[in-house]
Amino acid sequence: MAIAEAHLAARYNCDGHMPIDHRTWALVSDGDLMEGVAAEAASLAGHLQLSKLVCLYDDNRVTLSAGTDITFSEDRALRFKAYGWHTLVVDDGNDLDAVNAALELARAEQLRPSLILVRTHIGFGSPQQDSFKSHGAPLGAQGVKSTKEALGWPLDPPFLIPATALVHFRQALARGAQAEANWDTRWKSYAQAFPELAAELQGRLNGDLPADWDADIPVFAADPEGMATRVAGGQVLNTIANRLPALFGGSADLDPSTHTALQGQGTFNSPLRIGEDAQGSDVGGWSRAGRNLHFGVREHAMGAIVNGLTVHGGYLVFGSRFLIFPDYMRPAIRLAALMGLHVVYVFTHDSIAVGEDGPTHPRRSRQCWQKRKVTAIWLARVYIRLGGLLMPVNRSRMKPTC
Repeated sequence: MAIAEAHLAARYNCDGHMPIDHRTWALVSDGDLMEGVAAEAASLAGHLQLSKLVCLYDDNRVTLSAGTDITFSEDRALRFKAYGWHTLVVDDGNDLDAVNAALELARAEQLRPSLILVRTHIGFGSPQQDSFKSHGAPLGAQGVKSTKEALGWPLDPPFLIPATALVHFRQALARGAQAEANWDTRWKSYAQAFPELAAELQGRLNGDLPADWDADIPVFAADPEGMATRVAGGQVLNTIANRLPALFGGSADLDPSTHTALQGQGTFNSPLRIGEDAQGSDVGGWSRAGRNLHFGVREHAMGAIVNGLTVHGGYLVFGSRFLIFPDYMRPAIRLAALMGLHVVYVFTHDSIAVGEDGPTHPRRSRQCWQKRKVTAIWLARVYIRLGGLLMPVNRSRMKPTC
């Protein structure tokens, strides 16, 4: 989602008008930071310098079955510093002034995503404070009574909303209404100054397709020399990309093989990375406005990121890899299916003939797909909004009789 904000801002913000100017906030736990996908995503976020991404880490040092001292002993702050993150520590999660001060420092950070490590106590005030049992075991009547007494909370009524708390939360209604009114004013001003950009952005957020998005789709005649369907798919993809600004994506370090680079559309990266070794970024230069995203060898993060971009809105996102490797990203694919997300997975080299990459790379089944079927699948994928698409295509040349 932070990638979406940075990319859309680079495309649509101009001359002091900022229709895209929001942050991505995440609450993360010990378990979240243990998962492999967190390492992949945090590494890429640090490299991309996504400064509008802020994660608050609920550092209660307890997992579902034990304390973290038996499984999770690395210095989390140093780990994220190594990823290129800005790290802050709040010693007491109940100190709201300290939490707010850390949030303001994170807002002020211009170059790095921020991780705020907030020390908390699970089951605070209860007989089971700091115990893994607080994850799921009910306190029981006596435990509830003891907790209320420890916190100075009235024993009756059983469920109490203090008047001061109710007033505080109800104030959010007025703040929200004012924020929406301010946004409407900003949007009208932007639409008057840049009507074409505003119409394009609104269309993307609505999920509309440009009227001519499917013009110039290539037609593949029978060719005795044959053509690999990954090559045909790449030609269709690039034709669509020229007319569909919402098309965005990349591969987990395989775009020369999967033929999924959007030629001339630029590589999404931090502008500060310009001047570094730019091998592989020969598709239009590096900038926040680039539409090619190099995920690196991070399949699980790639799956999660294409989901996040899709949930954010304004995108038709694709990710690509060899068909043997989706096992690394299966949880993200499963979530996309459960959520009905409009994402595309391009998995190539569906063949026992891969050969030179060794036994870890080829699939055991062989799909024989004609080039025109690849074209039809891309066209259908753009039209159909519900659910994801897994598109296996072949590495080797396909003869017209196949």
